[in-house]
Amino acid sequence: MEFKDLPDHILIDECRTGNTKAFDILFERYFNKLHFFSLKYLRDRALAEEMVIDIMIKLWEKKDDFTSELSIGPYLFRAMKNKIVDHYRKKGLETVLLEQSHEELSITNSTEHRLAFE
Repeated sequence: MEFKDLPDHILIDECRTGNTKAFDILFERYFNKLHFFSLKYLRDRALAEEMVIDIMIKLWEKKDDFTSELSIGPYLFRAMKNKIVDHYRKKGLETVLLEQSHEELSITNSTEHRLAFE
């Protein structure tokens, strides 16, 4: 059977049976598209590649949850978009936490200095 010509829903059905060759075809079919999509927002090749691989791993892990009617392309792009949004949320949160830590450190240092001076 030649997998590369099969539609996504049949490949997903094959994945559910544990067929890794069918998954390889889906991976090849969507990797570059998702990578290009994520690069527009991330502007970091390594990070974009890591995120796409994470999405594809989740696809394999959740293969039993998919039905033949599900269109896998839109699902993958929506998952990629959500992963990018989460990345920027975490990055923003880390920035806020660092700024708070710096402010707390300044307050602590000034209190310690004042006590030492007195």
